Amino acid sequence: MKFFKAIAKFLGIHDSLPVEEFRFNRDGNTCRWYVDLPNWPGTRADLEMVAGADELLELVGDGKPSVVLQVSVEPIEGYEVLKHVGNGVYRTDFYEVPQVWLCAVTKFVFGNYPKEIYFKVL
Repeated sequence: MKFFKAIAKFLGIHDSLPVEEFRFNRDGNTCRWYVDLPNWPGTRADLEMVAGADELLELVGDGKPSVVLQVSVEPIEGYEVLKHVGNGVYRTDFYEVPQVWLCAVTKFVFGNYPKEIYFKVL
């Protein structure tokens, strides 16, 4: 399987990699961000991005009220990476936001806290 992924990467084909899109919306004129997960069984408050995740969305959102991220747990060239350091805390390569905390909603989406999360702003 690694062989085929290497060939796909070499050829620039990423369709075979598991990639999902997630929309994040800012609540009015506040800096409160929420992920749009229609199948989430919990409350809207559970979906709020906090502890650095909100700041990261402000940064990559460039003032927009909504941000769509393409996300994968597989490495994709040109994507930003979040590296899990423990307990839902991820290290970033952004000077302005060196780390973010991702709540248990992450486990709902991925089934666990992935070692790395790759993302690109669409």
